[in-house]
Amino acid sequence: MDPPQRGGYWILTKNKKEIIDMKKRVAVCVLALFAIVVLATPAVGADRIFSITLTGEGEVCAVPDKAEIFIRINGMAQTQKLAVEAQAERMHSVMDFLRKRNVPSKDMSTLNYLCGPRYEYDKSQQKRILVEYVASQNLKIRISKDAVGAIIDGVSIWAFVENITFVVSNQKELFEKAIALAIEDAKSKARKRASALGIKLGAVIGYQENLNHPLQRGMRNEMSSLSDRGSSVPTIPVGENEIRATVSITYEIIVLRKN
Repeated sequence: MDPPQRGGYWILTKNKKEIIDMKKRVAVCVLALFAIVVLATPAVGADRIFSITLTGEGEVCAVPDKAEIFIRINGMAQTQKLAVEAQAERMHSVMDFLRKRNVPSKDMSTLNYLCGPRYEYDKSQQKRILVEYVASQNLKIRISKDAVGAIIDGVSIWAFVENITFVVSNQKELFEKAIALAIEDAKSKARKRASALGIKLGAVIGYQENLNHPLQRGMRNEMSSLSDRGSSVPTIPVGENEIRATVSITYEIIVLRKN
């Protein structure tokens, strides 16, 4: 028996359901392709969107009013128990000294505490040998900048001064000022570029900011122990801290597309 004929074509597939499903899939693909072409093709006279990005910088300088001193208190002995006790005794002395200098407990914080054996390599025996046990505690002290010299002179009897950082109390306020200056710088550059290019700026469509505030450092690794040099109150210049901000602003430029 001859196969049925539809629309001038011979249908060779015996399953009519397969024929109908295949036609549906073809129709969906054609419609999807048509939609993509329509969406991708801009209408005549429509606006095309362009953009321009400008970077601005802002800087604020301030004299620090606070100092953060980083010290290390060690205890050494032939047993771990004795090393811990020696370190604890020195730590108590440091804490007592700071309290007498009216440093509140909230401004003293432990950064880390370590305790363990210390070895040295013996060339004659060609192996490591136990030398002693060491207990070590790192402490951060936040004080007024005017008290730095006296505090360093006092704690150096029991501790090693490893670093000093001068900071400002109102850093957040200074950050905002630096960002505001950077934004104004970027906006000024944008206006100048727009005038030079003969374009008109639209709305802001992108924004990024980055803060960079380098802090002054003390004489790292140079103040191992003032007591070894003959105790004297050191004079440490404070200087200024620079807080810098960088922002990037992206503006929309709308150019009418010609017919």
